[in-house]
Amino acid sequence: MIIKDAQEYLGVSTVSKAFLTAIGMVKEQNEMILKLQRELTQERQRSLCMSAGIADFEASMARLFTLK
Repeated sequence: MIIKDAQEYLGVSTVSKAFLTAIGMVKEQNEMILKLQRELTQERQRSLCMSAGIADFEASMARLFTLK
Protein backbone atom coordinates (compact mmCIF):
# COMPACT_ATOMS: atom_id res chain seq x y z
CA MET A 1 0.00 0.00 0.00
CA ILE A 2 2.80 2.43 0.86
CA ILE A 3 4.57 1.75 -2.43
CA LYS A 4 1.35 2.31 -4.35
CA ASP A 5 0.79 5.60 -2.52
CA ALA A 6 4.35 6.66 -3.32
CA GLN A 7 3.85 5.81 -6.99
CA GLU A 8 0.70 7.91 -7.11
CA TYR A 9 2.35 10.79 -5.25
CA LEU A 10 5.37 10.79 -7.57
CA GLY A 11 3.24 10.29 -10.65
CA VAL A 12 5.09 7.23 -11.92
CA SER A 13 3.72 3.94 -13.16
CA THR A 14 6.31 1.44 -11.95
CA VAL A 15 7.97 0.69 -8.65
CA SER A 16 11.43 1.03 -10.16
CA LYS A 17 10.60 4.49 -11.49
CA ALA A 18 9.26 5.44 -8.08
CA PHE A 19 12.48 4.36 -6.39
CA LEU A 20 14.66 6.13 -8.96
CA THR A 21 12.59 9.28 -8.63
CA ALA A 22 12.74 9.12 -4.84
CA ILE A 23 16.51 8.57 -4.90
CA GLY A 24 16.91 11.58 -7.17
CA MET A 25 14.78 13.70 -4.86
CA VAL A 26 16.81 12.63 -1.82
CA LYS A 27 20.05 13.52 -3.61
CA GLU A 28 18.69 16.96 -4.53
CA GLN A 29 17.57 17.56 -0.96
CA ASN A 30 20.96 16.48 0.40
CA GLU A 31 22.70 18.85 -2.01
CA MET A 32 20.39 21.67 -0.91
CA ILE A 33 21.13 20.92 2.76
CA LEU A 34 24.88 21.03 2.09
CA LYS A 35 24.50 24.31 0.18
CA LEU A 36 22.50 25.85 3.00
CA GLN A 37 25.02 24.66 5.58
CA ARG A 38 27.83 26.30 3.59
CA GLU A 39 25.85 29.53 3.30
CA LEU A 40 25.11 29.49 7.03
CA THR A 41 28.80 29.03 7.82
CA GLN A 42 29.66 31.96 5.55
CA GLU A 43 26.96 34.12 7.13
CA ARG A 44 28.21 33.29 10.63
CA GLN A 45 31.74 34.25 9.59
CA ARG A 46 30.49 37.51 8.09
CA SER A 47 28.58 38.25 11.27
CA LEU A 48 31.68 37.65 13.39
CA CYS A 49 33.70 39.99 11.18
CA MET A 50 31.03 42.68 11.43
CA SER A 51 30.90 42.31 15.22
CA ALA A 52 34.67 42.69 15.42
CA GLY A 53 34.53 45.75 13.18
CA ILE A 54 31.84 47.35 15.31
CA ALA A 55 33.83 46.63 18.48
CA ASP A 56 36.92 48.24 16.91
CA PHE A 57 34.87 51.27 15.88
CA GLU A 58 33.40 51.64 19.37
CA ALA A 59 36.88 51.41 20.92
CA SER A 60 38.18 54.04 18.49
CA MET A 61 35.29 56.37 19.28
CA ALA A 62 35.82 55.89 23.01
CA ARG A 63 39.52 56.77 22.65
CA LEU A 64 38.65 59.80 20.53
CA PHE A 65 36.23 61.20 23.07
CA THR A 66 38.56 60.58 26.02
CA LEU A 67 41.26 62.61 24.27
CA LYS A 68 39.08 65.74 24.10
